[in-house]
Amino acid sequence: MEWTTFRSGQHAPHSLARQAEASAADLTDDELIAALLEATLSTAEELCSVPVRRAASLAGWIDLHQIWYICAMALPDKVLVARFYRLASGREPAREWLLELSAEDRKSIGRDLMKIEFGWPCGPPLCRPLTGYAGLYEVRSRLTDGRNGRVFFTVSDGIMVLLHGFIKKSRATPEKELKLAERRRKDYERNG
Repeated sequence: MEWTTFRSGQHAPHSLARQAEASAADLTDDELIAALLEATLSTAEELCSVPVRRAASLAGWIDLHQIWYICAMALPDKVLVARFYRLASGREPAREWLLELSAEDRKSIGRDLMKIEFGWPCGPPLCRPLTGYAGLYEVRSRLTDGRNGRVFFTVSDGIMVLLHGFIKKSRATPEKELKLAERRRKDYERNG
C-alpha cells in the first residue's frame, strides 16, 4: 500500500489521504474531532487516516487507541436487525400501520425497536413474550395522548420480523390481534 505524508508529518494511504484532504479542509478542529467520534470506523486502515490522526494530535489528550475505543463503544453492533413481514402481495402491514401514525409516535416506536435491536434479549417494561404464543413478542411503546402502541414480532436467525402493530385500547390484548400475529408468524416460518 502506498502512503502519503502531509506537512504535519501525518501519514495515510493515498486513497484515504485524498478523501481526507477534501473533507477535512472545511472543518474546524473541534468539528473534525466531533465528526470523527460520530463516524463509523470499520477497519484498522481507516483508523490511520489523516482526519483521525489529525484529531488525535489536535486534541493532545486523545491518542489513536482512545479514538478507536470511543468509536467502537459508541457504535455497538446490532444483535437483531428489524425487518417488516411481507405478505404474498408485497404489502408490509406493520410498515403501513406505522406510516399512518404521527411523526412523534413513529419516533417513539422506532426508539423502542432500536433498543431491542441493540439490547436483545430484553424484558419488561419494553418487551415481553406473549403467553400462549410461542415465539411471539410484544414491543410496548408509550405514544402521545397517553395511548399505548404495540408491535408484535418474532425472532428468526438474528432477524426481528415485525409482524403486526396496533393501538391498544383496553387492558387485555384483543384476541384477534394475537391470532393475526400468530398467523403471520407461522406464514413467515413456512415461506420466509
